[in-house]
Amino acid sequence: MTDIHTHILPGIDDGAQDKNTSVRMLEDLQAQGVTTAVLTPHYYGRFHSPRAFLRKRKEAYEEIEDSVPQGISVRLGAEVHFSDALAGNEHGAQLAIEGTRYILLELPFSSEWDNLLLKKIRYFMDETNCVPIIAHFCRYLQVRKNPELLSELAAMGCLLQVNASAFLEAKDRRLIFAAMKHNLVHCIGSDCHNLAERSPDYRAAIDAARKAGYGEAIERIQETMRDILEDRVIKRKQYRPVRKFLTFYR
Repeated sequence: MTDIHTHILPGIDDGAQDKNTSVRMLEDLQAQGVTTAVLTPHYYGRFHSPRAFLRKRKEAYEEIEDSVPQGISVRLGAEVHFSDALAGNEHGAQLAIEGTRYILLELPFSSEWDNLLLKKIRYFMDETNCVPIIAHFCRYLQVRKNPELLSELAAMGCLLQVNASAFLEAKDRRLIFAAMKHNLVHCIGSDCHNLAERSPDYRAAIDAARKAGYGEAIERIQETMRDILEDRVIKRKQYRPVRKFLTFYR
């Protein structure tokens, strides 16, 4: 299995703060059946240029390179905060998952997702030839209020990632399972940050999804993530918009 969203690299963001924690997190994921973990520390353009970030990421990776447990491989990436600066930055493609055209994007939490934002994402895609993977979509209030945004993003060519924890929380499961039913979940990530309140919980999420009858969808998502890491063009199944009725999603 693949975990496409983690904060395991030591000392680079609000994730693992030291090598020992990083290695233990990888051991935890490996014990849960994860064979590939994509290391995606936060990137904020207001703090670093892509070049400076990549240098810092390389240094963090070199701390754990010789201690990665047997049975699990790692790939370097970033969780890239989408901003006006990134939209017009020709170097943004350097932040994609290594060896691929796919880039994990974190969209704004506080501001409205208007047509201008969608236009900026399209411009970024055109300028960089990157394919965005929208990180942890169930965490955005904009999506919870208007889940039809998911199909709009998919129509643009974006992929959609959910956090493992969403399968374990009642307030998130309805949205996640509706999106899976409509073929609008393409990637799963633990988004793990530490060994305490944000520890890897990948296996529990997979088991919960299979118990709910989404075993076939889980296998399709795992195949999609393997294709991403091989930099293949993703073959998408036909999807329909998720709609909200009171507190329910269909």
